[in-house]
Amino acid sequence: MIECGREECRPDEETAMDGQVKVMKAVFAGTTRWPALLPAVLLVALLAACATVAETGRQQLILVPAEQLRLAADETFSSLRRQLPEVREGPQAEMVARVGARLKAVVPSPPEGGSYHFVLFAKDEANAFALPNGDIGIFTGLFSMVKTDDELAAVLGHEIAHVTAHHAAEQVSQRLLASLGLAVVASASRDEDVTRAVAALAGIGVLLPFSRLQESEADRIGQLYMARACYDPAAAIVVWKRFAAQGKSRAPRFLSTHPDPGRRAERLARWLPEAEAERARLCR
Repeated sequence: MIECGREECRPDEETAMDGQVKVMKAVFAGTTRWPALLPAVLLVALLAACATVAETGRQQLILVPAEQLRLAADETFSSLRRQLPEVREGPQAEMVARVGARLKAVVPSPPEGGSYHFVLFAKDEANAFALPNGDIGIFTGLFSMVKTDDELAAVLGHEIAHVTAHHAAEQVSQRLLASLGLAVVASASRDEDVTRAVAALAGIGVLLPFSRLQESEADRIGQLYMARACYDPAAAIVVWKRFAAQGKSRAPRFLSTHPDPGRRAERLARWLPEAEAERARLCR
């Protein structure tokens, strides 16, 4: 997902943490065996749910059924379409349809019977998103940063990569494991401050860095996808340099769920030869 960089896009962390602590306390109140059982539970989960990202070879943990995520994504996207006006005509809508169709022809299908749909929403925010069922949303505000078909292909390729790499299922699985660990602390400790501190450290040390890894992986895979669709993979570098020129988020880098735009451009430049080779091989 393209980062919005706006204050209103961030949840109320204090409220979210309070709610998480209360849920953990309630669910595991009076339970004393969980700390002893946790290693065995984690071992079984890790052995049973190991998967591999096809394009990069990275090992990942998937604990949730793809069908369950697809149904949730269907409901989420339907809700968004009721809330946000769609743009179905005009140059921007035509560009989305054109680039989306070309990418769709060269990328793997979404899991569990999903299909790719590219929908342009009238929202003044430079952002795009992907759901695990293959629904891709683009906000009209993105066109303040994206000027050509090649540049849009960089963004859409990135979003498609989140789908094909099963990043949503992986993120949910990571959160399930983190929640299990927090539950053990919550049940073993009566000190609310201790539980809150562990919850905060879990967010900084486990969940957020993992999200940055996914974003970087989607950048790399997306660049390959756009190259296979015969778009110029160097356009991905242009897009992120443009985002970098708009200024950095006020949050420290280690607390950001997205890599710094400048660093993304640097990585894409390092990966460019591989993407250019793919384009040369397929687009004679």
